[in-house]
Amino acid sequence: MSDKIKLSYSTVNSYFENPHTWPNKLSGLKTKELPVFAEGKAVQRAIIAHLKGDEINEKIAEREKEDSTFLLPKFAIYEEKDFDERTKIRFDIDDTYYVEGWVDQMDEKAGKIGDIKAYNGGFTASMLRDSFQWKTYAVPLDWLKRVYYTSAARDMTDPRWAYTIKVTMVEVEDTHRAQALAWFRKFIKSIEAAEYLEDCTPKQRGRSCLYIGCEYCL
Repeated sequence: MSDKIKLSYSTVNSYFENPHTWPNKLSGLKTKELPVFAEGKAVQRAIIAHLKGDEINEKIAEREKEDSTFLLPKFAIYEEKDFDERTKIRFDIDDTYYVEGWVDQMDEKAGKIGDIKAYNGGFTASMLRDSFQWKTYAVPLDWLKRVYYTSAARDMTDPRWAYTIKVTMVEVEDTHRAQALAWFRKFIKSIEAAEYLEDCTPKQRGRSCLYIGCEYCL
């Protein structure tokens, strides 16, 4: 594996928004750690801890008591640390490239995986439908039938924070796996043709370029 090139959903998604992020990645530049990342992690940990029963979240428990229609999906496996091997996704694109990623929740017997997103405004059904993230995860998981995204506002200090939690589900089809593979192959074709060089001129920083010291962002 050491001589193969590792790809990820985030790398490819960033490339299609700002192609110059590819040479940044190749050069080993580090990326910024934004406050929203820490807030998102805090939301993820709070929801997972509540589902596992490790630490009951009073706000979630209050909503569960008040709202009989509110039900968080449960899973057999939850991510317990960064890069948890139990929730790792990996597959080869070809002899040169492979893809690696991690999900937050997994249940092979039930045919489902889950991810937790902290958004101000929520993760809408259309955002879920169009996302290549879950389609990427689906590629190697032939048992996968459903994907659940649990979204919530980032500010957990809000007394009504639990009422921002929303669960969105999508049914997985083989066409989704084919779309993800085509998406990665389109990326590979683009970088091998060095199309990213067209984007390598100084310009205003794009929202997906988080590389520290990027020479292509003003």
